[in-house]
Amino acid sequence: MCQRSSEDPQEPALERSVPGDLKTPLVLKRAADDKMGGHGYSGWWGNMGGPKHRGIVTYQLSPYEMKTNAHLISKGTHNFFRRTSAQLGYILPGIFLFWGVTHFGKKRHEWLNSKAGHKAQHGH
Repeated sequence: MCQRSSEDPQEPALERSVPGDLKTPLVLKRAADDKMGGHGYSGWWGNMGGPKHRGIVTYQLSPYEMKTNAHLISKGTHNFFRRTSAQLGYILPGIFLFWGVTHFGKKRHEWLNSKAGHKAQHGH
């Protein structure tokens, strides 16, 4: 490890991540960066160096205890139709709007490329 110690905490110290590795760049690090609130590198996600979280409880069910396909046929089809029908009021207006714009555009395109459309557009 290549490190230069100094008496002044504001003066950066030079460090290498791997001893003797000349390919990795030198990282400038100050003593103030190690403390919370420093403006330097604070670590990778999940290891930010801040205070530990308290009061967070995580529960998990073992995959061996889960029944992933339980009641799939008896309740799954009913739930599918119930949930889909509840969303139809939100989905159908967009589908009809898309269909209407597409239908109008195709008919207009066909008319503009027809003999009558050329005659109306260009006056020939």
